[in-house]
Amino acid sequence: MNIVMLKLEGGSPHDKMNRLIDRLIPHITPEKYKRLDRLRKHKERQRLVVADILVRSLLCRKLGQRNDELFFRTNEYGKPYLKGNPVYFNVSHSGNIVVAAVDNAPIGIDIERMREWDMDVARLICAPREWDMLTCTDGDRARQERFFTIWTAKESCLKAIGTGFGMLPSLLEIVTETAAVPHSDPVWSVDDYYVKQYSGVEAGYSMAVCAQHAEFAEQVEYITVEQLTHRFMIYR
Repeated sequence: MNIVMLKLEGGSPHDKMNRLIDRLIPHITPEKYKRLDRLRKHKERQRLVVADILVRSLLCRKLGQRNDELFFRTNEYGKPYLKGNPVYFNVSHSGNIVVAAVDNAPIGIDIERMREWDMDVARLICAPREWDMLTCTDGDRARQERFFTIWTAKESCLKAIGTGFGMLPSLLEIVTETAAVPHSDPVWSVDDYYVKQYSGVEAGYSMAVCAQHAEFAEQVEYITVEQLTHRFMIYR
């Protein structure tokens, strides 16, 4: 399993990072290019390009293939997968962070910037046991951390399963009697999957990874847009 995180910095249309991203745009998929054309916010465009190229770079390096040898398909829920190779991947982004994970078995990753949230939204996401845990948590800060722990763990599971939010989040219970407090144990089981909460990967963010095994990456690799560009251009 490999997990890579990239932090987007700089906001000027003429800074170095944007010039690097402009070099990457021609290599994204036609579908992503159409989405890119519809996006108006500069940061959203950056995230879309970096997320796509980050996954491609990881897959090319793992498989020893060129970018034009990668062929993607999507399942019935829209989750992309690599045609003809038993290698699985997933990507997530929030705020100015983009993360990607690659493994030899189905995998899901989710990162969220911890921000203001609505209890009505939490009620839609949480299973009854999770809702009880959340409402019984004392203190706004602790309740916020608990909510995003549940959210990222749950979304990573839904992504690993392959449904995403095509399945109602409240139907998947990631808090069980054997894992009553998710972040009290860095790895816990959810049905046939395992979840690991990566605390402290970036201040103000919560991140979780879900896999079919408990052998998680011990560390997250941090790279820059410049490093990503250099790595990818080897396989373009």
